[in-house]
Amino acid sequence: MEENQTFIIVDEEGGEHQAVIVYKVESTDEGNKFGKSYIFYYVEDESDEEDVRVYVASIDENAEDGELGDIETPEEQEYIEDIFNNLEENTEA
Repeated sequence: MEENQTFIIVDEEGGEHQAVIVYKVESTDEGNKFGKSYIFYYVEDESDEEDVRVYVASIDENAEDGELGDIETPEEQEYIEDIFNNLEENTEA
């Protein structure tokens, strides 16, 4: 199994936290009509084996400073929720 990629999130107070990408949707994936890439990730120091909060963000391929983007429309939110629900169904034991 491929090891998950990590990156650093900076919070509002300037604190740095390691985040782990668990899934990525490419802008060219079938069904993605929004022209954006997305990552599903969790922050390591907010999670344990029993409780993991997954976040989703869009990726601005042109951003110089690596900022993550928001989910901007209800249609985009529904698309992301469908992907998440499918991932969740496929990972349940």
